[in-house]
Amino acid sequence: MSEVVHFRGKLQEVIAKDNESMQDVAKRILDEALVEKKDYHEDYIECLLDTSYKNVKGYYSEYVLINERLYKVIDCESIDPDDDIIKAEVNPDKTISFEVKYYNGGCGFDEAVEEAVNKIDKKEFVVKMKDGTEKKVLAPNELGAKLVALYGEDKMKEILNIEQRSKG
Repeated sequence: MSEVVHFRGKLQEVIAKDNESMQDVAKRILDEALVEKKDYHEDYIECLLDTSYKNVKGYYSEYVLINERLYKVIDCESIDPDDDIIKAEVNPDKTISFEVKYYNGGCGFDEAVEEAVNKIDKKEFVVKMKDGTEKKVLAPNELGAKLVALYGEDKMKEILNIEQRSKG
């Protein structure tokens, strides 16, 4: 059954050693993993791509072949396709890249982008509450995280004298 999936990750090119062909590289990786090529595999690359699946709330291959180059998936996380994506980062040229995925009945584009930009200078902290429970909060520092957990973000900004941007 097909379904919507969402992955975020990082690829690293697999570099051939001294005159190795891509087939040689694939065979070396398979040998290191103690995997033998089956008769139904056309070649070592097909075998590698076919046998390198991992299960992370859905399947992805540990190796991918793109434009005749072999890449290893060195980081991959499965993201709930129903979750919102609200993220942004500052680029070297001072522009801001953003990615937003949200239910547009819950907020508008400008609100989603604003939330993403507001998260840039915040980190996630886990604060232990008095009752022993833990609460995850986004804040600029550990003190801010404790204040957010206890009093909310507006009170934290007031206590730490953080100016809020005026809207409009």
